[in-house]
Amino acid sequence: MTDIATLINAAPEPGEIRTGTVTELVDGSHVKVNIGNKVRTVFVPPEQAGVVVGQEVTVRLDENVATLIGGGENPPVGSVTLWAGSAAAIPGNWLLCNAAAVSRATYAKLFAKIGTTWGAGDTSTTFNLPPGGIFPVGYKASDANFGTVAHVGGDKDATAVSHTHSTSATRVFKSGSGTGDEGVANGSGFTLSFDWDVSTASAGSSGTNKNLPPFAVFPMIIRAF
Repeated sequence: MTDIATLINAAPEPGEIRTGTVTELVDGSHVKVNIGNKVRTVFVPPEQAGVVVGQEVTVRLDENVATLIGGGENPPVGSVTLWAGSAAAIPGNWLLCNAAAVSRATYAKLFAKIGTTWGAGDTSTTFNLPPGGIFPVGYKASDANFGTVAHVGGDKDATAVSHTHSTSATRVFKSGSGTGDEGVANGSGFTLSFDWDVSTASAGSSGTNKNLPPFAVFPMIIRAF
């Protein structure tokens, strides 16, 4: 039977992800990390800069190089930003915001930060990422629409319905002085009122119209490690 120590120190599979503790800062782009009681020299990409000795980090172990992919939080895990490249070329420590259910174990740091804010996944082993295809808006506690984090609302289509309006108008004539058989219209002390009901003509047509400002599509991504 293979013991646990042997498994921990076994040669990694390409792309295998492990955690460890930083033991030494070698230079501006490398640190030494204790992974399963074996110290490895690990490359630190610019987006992971800022790790310190004693910090727990996440490392991807490839055949000839170990790369730090989590731990140096600048920006912090859980941050959302726009990516100008292809959705298929997102940096390894980020995930596409697409409402997907992802592993609570694999993305433990992200789960610790956002929990089930955007969905509980299968309620036990996964949780949901924020959705894509939306315009983000700033949180405002006093606003009924914007006072709850993860609330999603609005509609990119606006429904227009053909309709008419009605109104009324009154024209009043007050009499001048007059006597005899000149009639009511010229009789003293009389007022004649004329009422009109006016309706506008129907315009437009019922249907769905686009309600979108000018836009450009960027993958929205969230930092996972």
